[in-house]
Amino acid sequence: PQVRLDDVQSLHLCQGRDVAAPAEAAGPLLRAYDAAGRFLGLVELGADRRLRVQRLFVPGAGTAPAHANT
Repeated sequence: PQVRLDDVQSLHLCQGRDVAAPAEAAGPLLRAYDAAGRFLGLVELGADRRLRVQRLFVPGAGTAPAHANT
């Protein structure tokens, strides 16, 4: 199952924060997408109806910034 997040929720999720789950969210593990339809990663739906990051797939993650080698 999947869940679509608004811009603020997407930002918070990418920062590793828990976010409130949309009403239609169901299932223990969900695929999270931003408002533009980009895949963000996998999230877990807690009993408190908050989404917690399990694994992010954000473009550019894991790459060093251009200024890192200077």
